[in-house]
Amino acid sequence: MRDISRLESFSKIIAAEFENADAQRRKDAAYKACLLAIELADVESDEIAKAVKFLQTGIGDSVSIINKVSLLENKYDDMYLSTIDSTDTETIKNSINWFSKARALSSLSIYLTNTPEHLDEAIYEAISSTKDSERIIKLIKDNLFWI
Repeated sequence: MRDISRLESFSKIIAAEFENADAQRRKDAAYKACLLAIELADVESDEIAKAVKFLQTGIGDSVSIINKVSLLENKYDDMYLSTIDSTDTETIKNSINWFSKARALSSLSIYLTNTPEHLDEAIYEAISSTKDSERIIKLIKDNLFWI
């Protein structure tokens, strides 16, 4: 029996289109999903600016950039996890924002590793990063589905 990916557990249709897409369409869909997730989660920092510049130009130290994005992801994960049992309304609101940021950063971190067999995970993390997942799903479909 084969393992089911997290993307497939979310949507069998998107996972099937991902599997049927050529390598460039997969990479383009994951790239665009990551960037939109970062935008929607409102993640702004020098590290993210450097990571995006690296993706666009190839200029920069990839290992350093990946490490800094991962550290930022871990920071938001820790902030989210530290508030998970809270009943305070403001803390819950912040917690949701931290979760979104952590998932968006996870998507970017996975994409930055440049491992083709993990691009579906980058897409899954991008989708899970926001309540507005329909925008990311539409973008993914526009890049994966044959029209």
